[in-house]
Amino acid sequence: MIKSIYETHVQVRSLEDSIEFYKRLGLTFVHRIEERRCAFFFVGEQKQMLGLWETDEKELKRSHFAFGIEAADIHEALTWLRSKGIEPEETSFGKPQTEPIVHTWMPAACVYFN
Repeated sequence: MIKSIYETHVQVRSLEDSIEFYKRLGLTFVHRIEERRCAFFFVGEQKQMLGLWETDEKELKRSHFAFGIEAADIHEALTWLRSKGIEPEETSFGKPQTEPIVHTWMPAACVYFN
């Protein structure tokens, strides 16, 4: 029955900085609720939603989620991120991130960035 994740919500330090970051990634900004310090983006053609919620530094919890891309595009991902002013993590799983990291158990090839 379940076919995808329809929405994901994450805590952020700065709503303004985070909105600009996700715009640089090409996500579609759709709504902001200033009094609740949150903003929403659509991801992809199916308009899956990413919600950003500004949280006080003391209550901020790190979270992880992944964007899907076409397999043919993974080898350009590091270059593409840098062209947007986003530096990938220097190392992932103790290895320099000079190319996508392959996880054979998923299967997936990944590029990590904060």
